[in-house]
Amino acid sequence: MIVDLRESILAVGYDADLIDQFDSEFKAMAKRNLAAVNVVTPSVMDKQLLQQMGYLETFSGHVTKIEALETASSPEHEACLIPAACLPLYPVKEQVAPNSNTCLTSKVKVFRYEQGNRQRGIRAWEFNVREIVFIGTPSYVNQGLDEVEQYIRQFTKENNMPIKIDYSSDYFTGESDEVKMMKRIQRANQVKREVLWNEGELTVALASLNKHLDHFSKMFGWDEQGKCVSGCVGFGLERWLYAWKSLFSDKQIFPRQYAETGTRT
Repeated sequence: MIVDLRESILAVGYDADLIDQFDSEFKAMAKRNLAAVNVVTPSVMDKQLLQQMGYLETFSGHVTKIEALETASSPEHEACLIPAACLPLYPVKEQVAPNSNTCLTSKVKVFRYEQGNRQRGIRAWEFNVREIVFIGTPSYVNQGLDEVEQYIRQFTKENNMPIKIDYSSDYFTGESDEVKMMKRIQRANQVKREVLWNEGELTVALASLNKHLDHFSKMFGWDEQGKCVSGCVGFGLERWLYAWKSLFSDKQIFPRQYAETGTRT
């Protein structure tokens, strides 16, 4: 059962188990196929850190500020709920990924306002993401993203989930000339791929695969020569639930597990 709370969903019983099943599958794939290290990621970030990342300029409509009701906040102690699952990792890369060619994975509560745009089961203020982050040489990051894409193609084929994978761009806030240019640049450089599932005229992005190039490595001083870059994959767990139930609403069945053995089980 799914209870629509508008800003999020409450999943009960079989539906909650489905979310856990998808998450377990994607986590198992990350650990088995990519040697990913599991991470428990916070859902709160310092506002100044988000500003340093440039997130408040390009995605201001996504960010949710938080404060204690009984305490007047100061600029030095302003905090936000994370609008993207991977963001807390890059400022502390030297602690969590000191070696080159590292893969990290975590299940993260993400909060993205998106100007109040809501769609039941697909777009909410709060949602769950299974995140995979690659940090290392360009060839390592690119190979990791390609391996995940191949896995997604196989997993959805095994489970009779028709998808396509296409290049896209981030959902920047606003329609200024600068924002339009950033979208064109991302598409031209093929830095973002989305896993798309269609239901009639509705298109749902179940996952995204992203190349950051040297954006974070230069920002946080990991590397100035372009030898250390990053990339990430995000699986929107509620969206996988929505697609699965739309396809198999008449049966309480679970997806075939693929990651544990590399073959159908």
